Amino acid sequence: MTVPSIKRVFLISGDIIVFYLSLWLTLFIRYGNNFDYQKWERHFWSFTIIYLLWLIVFYIAGFYELTIARNDLRFYSTLSRGLLINFALA
Repeated sequence: MTVPSIKRVFLISGDIIVFYLSLWLTLFIRYGNNFDYQKWERHFWSFTIIYLLWLIVFYIAGFYELTIARNDLRFYSTLSRGLLINFALA
């Protein structure tokens, strides 16, 4: 693997980790002490489909291109377009 490929894998992996940590935290806040594995499993597959679609949209939009991964107008424009499409899909 080349260095840009490794960096791209880290970017995508970071998004996946954030997605599932957010899901876990949301379910934990929602259910509190009643949060268990069954509730996690019930939500896991539904959100996995959504997260997969979101990753595809981000990839197609070029969000994981290393030239875009900077805090400039192009980055925020790409992020905004990707998020708008993902909100519509969800």
